[in-house]
Amino acid sequence: MFAASLPRAMHTVAGAAVIYAAGSSPFLLYRLPHLRARKQAFPIATVVVLAGTAIVTGLQLIYPEVLNALRRNPSALSAGEWWRLITPIFVQADGWPQIMFNFTGIALVGPVVERIYGSRRWLVLYFVPALAGEIAGYAWSPYGAGSSLALAGLVGSLFAWLLWPNRQLPVVTRLLGALGLTGAVALALLRDIHGPPVIAGACIAALMLWRDSREPDVPPVMVHTGRGGRRSDEEPA
Repeated sequence: MFAASLPRAMHTVAGAAVIYAAGSSPFLLYRLPHLRARKQAFPIATVVVLAGTAIVTGLQLIYPEVLNALRRNPSALSAGEWWRLITPIFVQADGWPQIMFNFTGIALVGPVVERIYGSRRWLVLYFVPALAGEIAGYAWSPYGAGSSLALAGLVGSLFAWLLWPNRQLPVVTRLLGALGLTGAVALALLRDIHGPPVIAGACIAALMLWRDSREPDVPPVMVHTGRGGRRSDEEPA
């Protein structure tokens, strides 16, 4: 009996680690002087994607066939409905609890990630890990739907930024990044579909940060202004 309950307990702990790290990181980051001092650009990507998702989710509540047309469905995918590889992130199969959790998470994490990486990179960090999560979903949970897989990609990019070297950050923020990524790896090993998009988001973000660090005219730690340029954390506000 104990052996049977152990994977469930490990899954709960891993999920709690990711959620705690993801939920705490934005509040800690906004307390950092170099982020707090910046004039924040309007998070256009976060707002547009969240609004679009809200419209589709709202239609789902009025017309249930919208959910059936967009959610994961292996038979429909095999029949040529290729859009089901990405459209599940625009509907919420579990109703209002899932809507409230996912929308709150995107509203909390999205602007922070967009401030760090910029709007165009935000879109990559949102949709590409979501696709990875949907592929895992078809293997491990083939009939679900929800925006949490896209949110997981943003969360992974936040963890990567917290762990990137050559940055003066409080130890607690780095520990949150390590805790979150460790939890994501555990989720993936336990066949939870939220693990792969967190890992994918972290890997893509690490490539972005590595590319920035190799550009001679781009300091290693950047904050996007949203006006086509990037500022170093060392620049005066």
